[in-house]
Amino acid sequence: MNVFVIQAPYQILNAIEAVHHYNFRRNTLVIPLNGLFPRQGFEIMIDREQWDRVQFLSFYSRLKNFDFGKNRPRNVYERILELFLTFDQSVKKMRMETLARSVGRVENLILGSYQDSYDLHMRHLANMISHENLYLIDVGTDTLKINRQRNEEIRLRQTSGKAETRDIDSGGMLLRAKRALKRNLVEWNAEGVDRLTYFTCYELIATGQDRVERNSYAHARSLVSKADVDGNVWFIAQTLVDEQYLSLDTYLEYLRKVKEYFSGRKIVYVPHPRESERYVSVVEKTLGFEIRRFDGPIEYEVAYRGRRPQCIASFFSSALENCAAISGDILEIRSFQINENDLLKYKDVVGEVYSYFSSSMDNNIEVVRL
Repeated sequence: MNVFVIQAPYQILNAIEAVHHYNFRRNTLVIPLNGLFPRQGFEIMIDREQWDRVQFLSFYSRLKNFDFGKNRPRNVYERILELFLTFDQSVKKMRMETLARSVGRVENLILGSYQDSYDLHMRHLANMISHENLYLIDVGTDTLKINRQRNEEIRLRQTSGKAETRDIDSGGMLLRAKRALKRNLVEWNAEGVDRLTYFTCYELIATGQDRVERNSYAHARSLVSKADVDGNVWFIAQTLVDEQYLSLDTYLEYLRKVKEYFSGRKIVYVPHPRESERYVSVVEKTLGFEIRRFDGPIEYEVAYRGRRPQCIASFFSSALENCAAISGDILEIRSFQINENDLLKYKDVVGEVYSYFSSSMDNNIEVVRL
């Protein structure tokens, strides 16, 4: 039995590729719904004939933008919030452990994330579900971050041994009981596994016993050559203004330069599913782009819906890497580089993505400085 646990619709494509690549049989697909993507976005892409079982879990992230960090609640209101967040995580932990018990031992466990600072329930599952092999499928450009975190985790383990567990035996009886209760009912077991395999389209370097298996999108590539070409440029948008990577004025200025670059060619602006309607409207009115929304990820449109443009462009969207792997030899792929000085945050992270696009020898992505 093979269990896939994913968190974004586009990961279904990677899951399908893994099924074909490894010739997996008896496959269960589990999707914790955290509120970032609607259930319909997953349903559109799921062919029930391909899966023995499909299970959706309620895993909504309430108050996800609120984090006490290392600070303690300062007043009654914040104390109530802390209690709510603690209870919410306890419920989520129970759901993950119920899932683990229901599947029992599996041959292959395939996860859609493994960050050590986020999505800790995924690492918890890897420790709760008994498995022979653990695979990680891509989660966009965060895959690069996961690989970096994982390599550092292994290096620390090799040099200083496994991280010491917190001492729950210190302090008074009440304090010890409180710590034990929190550990058993609330906290995730985020300890890293001994070995895992990346099934990825990225050129990663693994450390220790970890391995890298290249996802060449062989199944999707077998379908894309039959697609109809509309001759346009599809510009894949990102939530750069919503998430405050760029100011709105700077974002529009970059899009104007993109329009000049493709002078004489029709540009279709494909909004990100979580992009603010207000900003999409500004782009449409200011630049005159045609707005086109798809009910599935762009990779799904290209490979499975039988339609593709002449060119797919974006800034640093992970869709570029995926589309390049699927159809880069028959599609133009353009990544427009944002000047580091124009970015309001995460300059190193964005720079790492552009460096990867530029240095990769076989991803067919042309990085363009405007």
